[in-house]
Amino acid sequence: MGKFVSKIDIALVQLRTAIQLYNKGNFICSLTLAGAAEEVLGQIAKKHAGQNALIDQKVWADQVADSFKKARPSLSKVSVFRNKVKNEVKHNNSGYDSVEEYDFKFEAEEFILALIRNYELINGHMPNDRIVKAFWKWMSM
Repeated sequence: MGKFVSKIDIALVQLRTAIQLYNKGNFICSLTLAGAAEEVLGQIAKKHAGQNALIDQKVWADQVADSFKKARPSLSKVSVFRNKVKNEVKHNNSGYDSVEEYDFKFEAEEFILALIRNYELINGHMPNDRIVKAFWKWMSM
């Protein structure tokens, strides 16, 4: 018999697992799992709170552009840039078996943090989870 589970609860399981994979040094799997869950919670956050973690990155990109007196990038451009590595790993958008250098650790961190942010936007607080809290504390040092 099936089990009823909310999208948010599924994403929380994926978040915990992505952090555990990250802690074991498996940054590629951590990235793809966190990236998938971040997409789901990003859509829920957008409907629930009117924004998601992508907006935070757009604000940061605008501040960088302003400081260099450059044009602000569109939200679409920020999204494409932010998701490039994740999408290339998950989908192989280029269609080639190319060899490229990526900082998978950094990318995994970005999507785990964005996933936590989206959860916070939906629920008004961070996940009450020991693994998530330990990761957040470590990243905040």
